[in-house]
Amino acid sequence: MLTITEINMSRPVLILYSAGTGGEFITSLLAEVSDEFNPIGSPIRDKKTNRTNVNCVLEYSALWKSHTNPKTWVSSHVDKTMIGSKRYLIKDHPNVLSECYKKHLPNVTVLHFVAKENFEYFAKLTFAKLQKKIQLSEITLDYMINEISPTTNEDLFLNVYNWASKYTWVWQHELQTITQAFMSANTTVLNNYGHNDSIQKYIDEHVTHIKKESNASSELALSFAWFENYNAIDISDIKSSRNMWEQFKQIINITDIESAIRKTDAWQTRNRKLIEHGL
Repeated sequence: MLTITEINMSRPVLILYSAGTGGEFITSLLAEVSDEFNPIGSPIRDKKTNRTNVNCVLEYSALWKSHTNPKTWVSSHVDKTMIGSKRYLIKDHPNVLSECYKKHLPNVTVLHFVAKENFEYFAKLTFAKLQKKIQLSEITLDYMINEISPTTNEDLFLNVYNWASKYTWVWQHELQTITQAFMSANTTVLNNYGHNDSIQKYIDEHVTHIKKESNASSELALSFAWFENYNAIDISDIKSSRNMWEQFKQIINITDIESAIRKTDAWQTRNRKLIEHGL
């Protein structure tokens, strides 16, 4: 089994990004156009929503079963094809768990995606991809395993179902949030989180989140900025990715930057169409 020490010794790269800013897509593309990294899990792409999901060797910190036991951070989906002698590429959202990374992954290079403008665009994009209504009758154990979390067991399913049973329908992203809360025993979310019919409410809240997570003087940003190899990557340009990839190139060996720019710009074009026309 891959250990946190082995990951740290590889000088891993952490993609730190706010939801909706393309962390999964960029992570998969970085692995493709750089020769510095061990393979990551095969990306799963949803053409309808222009979403990418990719497995890295570490889970998102929101899914860690124990913040003090790094054995629980390693993804259960790691297979032998993902283990090698190169660097490990991992991803996470900005959070208050930077101390965990500092303690167990001090060799990490942080690439923090920050926006200086277009906050509403990124927030709208997030929920253009996530605004899926799920009727209570659709929430089954199979649905949970296939659509929310592949590690769902009977107890987790019952907890989520009981939460959702107060409503006729819920948003799929609400199920994801409450599932993560049950998995991590986040009592703050469990005691306060409820369904809201308005997707605009979530968009407005996410604008605030992205601004906070991109603010260089915020607590979240400062907590990661103390890493010796911390790098803020400006992702503000939503029509051309050249500036972003030029920033990457200063830090990581990119073997085919033109291909990376071309693929990212095409992805951005699809994102704008998604916002304009919907699913």
